[in-house]
Amino acid sequence: MNQKCKEKLYTLTEACELLSISTATGRNWMKSGRLVSIAGSGQKPCFAEPALLALKKGLSDGTVSGLKSRRNKSYVNGTSSYHAYISKDSNNH
Repeated sequence: MNQKCKEKLYTLTEACELLSISTATGRNWMKSGRLVSIAGSGQKPCFAEPALLALKKGLSDGTVSGLKSRRNKSYVNGTSSYHAYISKDSNNH
């Protein structure tokens, strides 16, 4: 039996939910090659569970930094705010 047949497959929406990203980010990651579909050309994208879990682990342990530099802050550690949001001279800092 083919190994791919044994793997759980995820749709783009399911993969994005697993990774805690929006579907727009998922589509952008597909274009950039960070998120790779195993479906053939012209088919709806689908993703193998082991690859998604490896990507999720990389995001959570910091080896993949895609979610720390922009608005999606799900994997940012600590409670400090983005450095440009509040001036250090502000009473709210």
